[in-house]
Amino acid sequence: TVVPLLRHRVGVALQCFSRVTDETDIGIARRLEAHCAVAFSLTEMGDIGEALSAMEEFAQLSAGARADLRRSEAWQELVATLNFDLQVQRELRGCARLEDHAYWKPAFQDDAPLSQADAAARAHRIEQAVGAVRMPLLAQRVDYLRALRQVMGGDRESLVDVSDHLDWARRKGLADYVRTTRIETALALLAIDLHDVAERVLEPLHGGHRHSSGSTRELDYLYCMSRIAQANNRSQESLDYYKRHALSAGRTLRQN
Repeated sequence: TVVPLLRHRVGVALQCFSRVTDETDIGIARRLEAHCAVAFSLTEMGDIGEALSAMEEFAQLSAGARADLRRSEAWQELVATLNFDLQVQRELRGCARLEDHAYWKPAFQDDAPLSQADAAARAHRIEQAVGAVRMPLLAQRVDYLRALRQVMGGDRESLVDVSDHLDWARRKGLADYVRTTRIETALALLAIDLHDVAERVLEPLHGGHRHSSGSTRELDYLYCMSRIAQANNRSQESLDYYKRHALSAGRTLRQN
């Protein structure tokens, strides 16, 4: 099941994972993993709203099966962290200055059919639940996401915490994670018009680095480079990057 997802046939992977969630003759841990994979697939398809809904099912299933789960507290912390991650990603994708991204679902359209009050209540529940996360690896991610959210709100001082997280990940040898985190950080910086800082954050990814074709990381990287070039009055370069971004988005949508 993982192979289609790794080959960026996310729609195929989503169908496979969805079938597993309906299986009743497999262990609860495997069903939880499948629910988690459904949320990841939907995120890769640019639909954070549906991914959050999938995580709600994941949370309900894990809460109802605590007696049958080994290390049920760890599962609860994982649920809380992933929900918070998706919530922050949703806020990032909803930033007005990033609305010309060619792949993400239009900002906050994903709230339907939730009312504004229900969406706010869900965000509050997610925020409360993540406060109980204690596992070191998950806590690192939570602290980084909190700092990223502060950056999105215009707090430049929180960039120190983001930089510390990048240093931690680099020391741990998490090369792919470092690349993804740099792109997330650049998007947050573009959302508050700090194009020069975003350019410096992405600089280590230039020169020889290649993103997997059709991946959301490639789409976001090309988008960031287009916006940075535009801010520096390099119009043709900006257009070239955006064309590649849009073509890659179209190709990915057709594949899915």
